[in-house]
Amino acid sequence: DSVIIGLRNANNGYSQGVYTSTDGGLTWQVSGFNPTAIGWGGLGNTGRVNVVVVSPFDSKTIYVGTDRGIYKSTDFLNSFTRLMTSGNYMQIEFHPTNPNTIYAYDRNNPNKDVVRKSTNGGASWTNSNTIPGNNGNTNGRIKVSPVCPNCVYFASNNGVWKSTNGGVDFTFLSNPNTGAQGFAVSDQDTTQMIYGYVDLFASANSGQAFTQRTWWSSGNSNHTGSSYIH
Repeated sequence: DSVIIGLRNANNGYSQGVYTSTDGGLTWQVSGFNPTAIGWGGLGNTGRVNVVVVSPFDSKTIYVGTDRGIYKSTDFLNSFTRLMTSGNYMQIEFHPTNPNTIYAYDRNNPNKDVVRKSTNGGASWTNSNTIPGNNGNTNGRIKVSPVCPNCVYFASNNGVWKSTNGGVDFTFLSNPNTGAQGFAVSDQDTTQMIYGYVDLFASANSGQAFTQRTWWSSGNSNHTGSSYIH
């Protein structure tokens, strides 16, 4: 019944802290990640929380990606260690089988075209080689799949890439040519992927090609009753 949310000011996107609920959302408590405790200078006035992820290996270990680096808690959000003091971290993913290996994406220079990797729980980080053809697009998404533990998948508005050596090198697969606001790789069969923004595109051949599956406009000639999403 535990739920974790990042609360932000709707006017400017600044964080008002990370909150938790242990009764399915009936009541909420501010966690140790709040602007006063971490020194962001005031409630909702500075700093943005982009992503909160819980380790699949230990539910007390939680990482928070922000526009001021990455924070880590090992006591379920009561206290935090600041792993990196700079960067705008939009994505954090865990290696499927190794609890100490983490992948992250920083949309700031000079990291726009790389995936960052830690093999010691976030204490230190290295960069992948340049992702060819990303060309500075900052809408990066990272995915992994337990059926291919050494694979790392990266998507942006400029396409989809795959690494087979744990995020060192990335090979371009294809470009669905639509916004990558959503991207996923199957946990059971990595030939299956979905990618999209307003419309959804799917691949059944490991990302070599994507086919549009939904149409947001009911007036589109391709629209059928079950393929309308908006």
